[in-house]
Amino acid sequence: VVADGFAMGFGEYVSGNAEMDHAAVERSREEWEVENSKDLEIEEMVEIYTNRGLTEEDARTVVNIIAKDNKMFVDFMMVNELGILVEDDDKNLPLKQGAVMFASFIILDGQGLDGVFVASCLMTAVALMTLGAIKGFLTGMNIPRAALLMLLNGCVSGGVSFVISSIVEGMVN
Repeated sequence: VVADGFAMGFGEYVSGNAEMDHAAVERSREEWEVENSKDLEIEEMVEIYTNRGLTEEDARTVVNIIAKDNKMFVDFMMVNELGILVEDDDKNLPLKQGAVMFASFIILDGQGLDGVFVASCLMTAVALMTLGAIKGFLTGMNIPRAALLMLLNGCVSGGVSFVISSIVEGMVN
């Protein structure tokens, strides 16, 4: 149980760090582009917003207002151009995510739900969603989304484990 918890917690930590590193590299690139070719970046954002349905005049107005502040403009491009949410306030976010994942395995994996199958599934779903909600709360994520993602992760992991164990059992028997 502890080994599972450590492996999953460490994996979550590494993943979170990789996401932050990727965001930092992209932020540096966008900052350079704003410093060296702001007009091109403005045109790129205007094009993005006209493709989303704004008139060119409205898109240009929105982009020009936001482009007055370089940091805000870079944040704006990170989200709207690259799809990267700006989470640079909490440098300990990967550590928190890893700790939540580790704790969840220690607490929930040790439960041993050996009761009725349907009741076990329901209890596991509630536990996963609760864990996801706690993770969302501690990391600043959208809580319902975090809960559903944790449930989806659990369902996929359980399904894959079941299929693999069934194949191995069939090969052994």
